[in-house]
Amino acid sequence: MYRLNLKQIPNADKLEKVIQKSKGSVLLKLPNDEFYNLKEEKMGTQLLKVFKPGTDGLEIHVSNEKDFVHFLSYMVNVAS
Repeated sequence: MYRLNLKQIPNADKLEKVIQKSKGSVLLKLPNDEFYNLKEEKMGTQLLKVFKPGTDGLEIHVSNEKDFVHFLSYMVNVAS
């Protein structure tokens, strides 16, 4: 698994597209250390649109290496 930590979500719609296009699993780590599958649960991507990451950020785990690259690209492109 590849781990990403997002400190902010500047464009939740673009993030949702990256999640839906992912070939592998995309899991959101919850505060109670459980995982929520963002690809299979439609509510998960809606949650990202209103969720504000705390000081520790938002931890997302990605199972596919190519998906990880797409997430990194998202993070770089929304930051510029």
